[in-house]
Amino acid sequence: MWALAFNPTHIAGVQVVLQAWANGNPVVNLWGVSPAEAVSRCRQWGVTHISATPTFYRLLLAEGAELPAVKSLTVGGEPADEALLERLRQHFPGARIHNVYASTEAGMVLAGEGLDFEISGDKADRVAIRDGRLWIHRSQLGEFGQVDGWYDTGDRVVPVAGSPGRFRIVGRERREINVGGEKVDPAEVERHLLAHPGVVLARVFGRSNSVTGALLAAEVVPRDAQLDEGALRQYLAARLRAPQVPRLIRLVSELELTRTGKVLP
Repeated sequence: MWALAFNPTHIAGVQVVLQAWANGNPVVNLWGVSPAEAVSRCRQWGVTHISATPTFYRLLLAEGAELPAVKSLTVGGEPADEALLERLRQHFPGARIHNVYASTEAGMVLAGEGLDFEISGDKADRVAIRDGRLWIHRSQLGEFGQVDGWYDTGDRVVPVAGSPGRFRIVGRERREINVGGEKVDPAEVERHLLAHPGVVLARVFGRSNSVTGALLAAEVVPRDAQLDEGALRQYLAARLRAPQVPRLIRLVSELELTRTGKVLP
């Protein structure tokens, strides 16, 4: 039994439906329902396979869901982090976890079982790392194949030491914010926020400022009412450089999601 946690009109949703049907499995729709309802449907129908964004899994985990029938978790649509994967391993000890790299333009491109991806021999002519960013050949882009030769995804990567062809995604160059002359990747700040045990979801963004160019701001969905903004800022200050610590932190009940199920940048 497969769970559909992606928009069914988006390429990721279509891929889930086609894969389920190809294996002769029915599909349970979890798209657009509350996390509590998603847990209820998984239990009711005995869902065994879930494919979703890290954002969806964080909301699911916040429900404290016990879903012993789940045997496979696929994480994709946005970068995952080790804290999330470890929580999934603990919460779903009987499930195999797949981390996939996919884009709106190309669909699924690479897959791994941790944070690292590998450009294997059969992908070497279609996926490349140049200037610290991930590039995809136009032959992989379908209707987006009008680009000249290679498409720059904007995803910044770092190689895995001692493992040729292996890399880890660390952020998106196009989201960097200029704070007082220093570039700040909001994805890195979000990763540290999401590693805090009291945080469910987080969004980091820039606000125009006449002195520094931009002020870093954050909206945070807390796990409970005990989370304190001051303590959260101190938590970040112990782990990040001063420009990376949001000057403004606001606790909110929810964050707006995109039509693909990710937190709206």
